[in-house]
Amino acid sequence: MPITKSSQSLNAFALSESYLFTKNAFEDYYDHLTNNGTLLVMAHNMPEAAKMMTTAVAALQSEGLSVQQAMRRLYILGSDMMPLFGLRKTPLPTWEAAFLHLGVHNFGQFDPRLSYIPGAEQQMARLPLSTSIDQGVPMMNPVFAGVADGRLSLVRLETGTGMNLVPPTDNRPFFFQYDFSTPPVLYALLWLSLGLLVAVLVIPASWFKGLTAANNTQHNVRKFSWWLPVFFISIGLGYIIIELALFQKLVLYLGDPSRSLALLLAALFAGSGAGSLLSNRTKPSAAVVAGLASAVLALVILFIAPPIFNSLQAASLSTLRIFAAVVLLVQGFPMGMMFPTGLRVAEKRLGGPAIPWMWAINGSASVVGSALAIIIAMINGYNSSLAAGAISYLVAASSLAILLRGNHVSQNSVMEDENESTFSLH
Repeated sequence: MPITKSSQSLNAFALSESYLFTKNAFEDYYDHLTNNGTLLVMAHNMPEAAKMMTTAVAALQSEGLSVQQAMRRLYILGSDMMPLFGLRKTPLPTWEAAFLHLGVHNFGQFDPRLSYIPGAEQQMARLPLSTSIDQGVPMMNPVFAGVADGRLSLVRLETGTGMNLVPPTDNRPFFFQYDFSTPPVLYALLWLSLGLLVAVLVIPASWFKGLTAANNTQHNVRKFSWWLPVFFISIGLGYIIIELALFQKLVLYLGDPSRSLALLLAALFAGSGAGSLLSNRTKPSAAVVAGLASAVLALVILFIAPPIFNSLQAASLSTLRIFAAVVLLVQGFPMGMMFPTGLRVAEKRLGGPAIPWMWAINGSASVVGSALAIIIAMINGYNSSLAAGAISYLVAASSLAILLRGNHVSQNSVMEDENESTFSLH
């Protein structure tokens, strides 16, 4: 009964056992079973057992079996509390089906009306005081039996019961999400954080624009541009989205979520710190390249990390953790160059008061990004969430390039004005 319902990482909507119950996990279980072996899982309730059934059938379909063939390899001994799910490598033998069928009738722990056993004949129990021969209660669960004999489609079961029984995957490991909609608390957090971000943006922006219009030299405000806030919003969104998505994907391979999370945080922050240090010795244009590299690396990791980890499954846990740490060090390095470079550009354009404003924008955007990352993952998976983080860094790189180009044009204009003044004096 591996169901703790405890949080796995920063994302409280993905629980520590969720990866045990994905379609990909059941494919592995099926591959590891011997012909005489059985995977047994004790669930908390019937919805959990039913979702395990739809997930196992989807896994067996990927192995080339039909729904009917898959249903002959699994069974559910039903109960309102603690139902038992079983999965076999081969079809359930007749003697074992008869043994289980007898057991659910003779032992009070299991209810035959909530159970499914392949090969057990579906019979109707007469209702008390019934005078009609077509009235009665099915002795075995009619929904599961309908899927087994093809009268009910698997898709109908997954979506037609009022509960979300769609099989989860490693990309969307939300096994305990029984609603088809995203939890309202996530949208509440998203809208509240968006409201905070708008307030942090608009109120100081009006002050800086006023200084620019008045040609104020006291605060060293040269030229206001909305591309500057866009830059800090983009890196605030991108950093937290990539962080959450990578942590969620990498911790699958590392075991012990608490230690893995500590390792991943340390590696990402070490890489970001090194990039931040290097940014002091590079031109601002190098941060544009770093933004593009951050986006490309996120997409490369998205495609190459899973097969590499799969090939390293025979390696030690230390080897896997070292590889994950290296991945995050490399990813964090260019990401760390962006923020300090942006602060220097902000100070040059808007003076010292712009620095705390940019910190506030970046922090507010990070709160928006944390909610957005989970919403995207629950709707379309962590791959899409990681892609959204990559897009954010592309926007950041583009906005910084526009800002730097604007600075270059402004400097050329100043030099031209100075030359004209010198010429007129002569």
